[in-house]
Amino acid sequence: MTRPDLFIEWYDRLFASKDYQREIACVVSLIERWGPEASSRVLEVGVGTGNHTLALARRGYRVVGIDIDPVVIAVAESKLSAANLPNVKLRCSAVQDLQDGGFDFSVALFNVANYLESWTDMTDVFGGVADRLVAGGIFVFDCWNGVAALRDPPVAKETRVTDDGDTMSCQVSADTDLLAQRTRLQYRLTLTGARNGHGTHSLIQALWTPQQIRNALDSVGLEVIGCFKVFEPEVLATAEHREIMFVCGKPA
Repeated sequence: MTRPDLFIEWYDRLFASKDYQREIACVVSLIERWGPEASSRVLEVGVGTGNHTLALARRGYRVVGIDIDPVVIAVAESKLSAANLPNVKLRCSAVQDLQDGGFDFSVALFNVANYLESWTDMTDVFGGVADRLVAGGIFVFDCWNGVAALRDPPVAKETRVTDDGDTMSCQVSADTDLLAQRTRLQYRLTLTGARNGHGTHSLIQALWTPQQIRNALDSVGLEVIGCFKVFEPEVLATAEHREIMFVCGKPA
C-alpha cells in the first residue's frame, strides 16, 4: 500500500540521533554572547516537526514558529499542545508574510537555508528575518557548506529503524548537479511488521558556498559576526567542514 505520509510519520524516528537539546544550548550561548540583553522573543523559521521549538520553549523563550508546510506545522502543534507550552505560537507562513516583529533573535535550524533554491528565495527569507529583528538582534542558522559538498557530493545511504513491532527501511539516493549547485534527495520508504506500506519523498537542496551566503546576508543589511563549524562556535569554519553555522547581527 502506498503511504504518502510515511516520511513525516517516521521523521522523528529516522532522525532520532539528532541532539536538539545540545544544538539549542549552543544557540542560547551565542545569543547570550552577542544578542540584546534580556533577550526573550524568538522567531523560528522552518519549525519542521517542532523539536527545536520545544527545546526553546522549555527554556522560557516566547517563540513564534513558522513553516510553509501545513503538514509539519500540524505535527508540531500536536507536540506543543501535549507539552502544555503556552509561550509558543505557530504560523503556516513565509517569513516575509508574517505580520509580527520586534524579535530579539531568530533561528533557522536543520539546514533550512539549503531549501532556498534561488538567490531571490535566499534574499527574501534573509530580508524577512532582518525586517523582524530589533536593532542589535541576532540571526543564527546552520547549513551545508557548498564548497565541501561540491568537492565531495552526498551519496546514497540506508537507514533502518524498528519501533513497536514495525521496521522502517529508508533508502536515500542523491543526484547532484555540480554546475547548478543542487542536490536532489529521493527517499524510498518501506514499512514492514504489524503494518505495511511504502512511500517516497523527494527534496532539493541548494549547495550555497559561504561567500554566496555572506553576499546574500550583506544585501539585506545583516552583518556576519562569525561562520563556524556547525554547533562548535569555538572552531572557525574551513573549506573542509561539510556543515557550518552563521551568526549574524542587525546593526543597532
